[in-house]
Amino acid sequence: MDYKIIYAEDSIRGCRDKNALKERASDIINRSTTYIEKAEDASEIIIADNRYKIYLKLVKVDDRIVVLDVQENIYILDS
Repeated sequence: MDYKIIYAEDSIRGCRDKNALKERASDIINRSTTYIEKAEDASEIIIADNRYKIYLKLVKVDDRIVVLDVQENIYILDS
């Protein structure tokens, strides 16, 4: 499913290049559609991407994704 991606106000803070970060976040969301489709509508979804080192918090509402928080330069520790 193709989702319309909406960024909440102040969802991207303290980054150097907001446009590049939005492109990466969109790529992560597009690669995670199977995971997102399994989530119920209006539920909070968390995605941590090791490739781009980005953390996303979002909500799925019908065919829209509302991005609540984007953080870059995160580190994921494997247990």
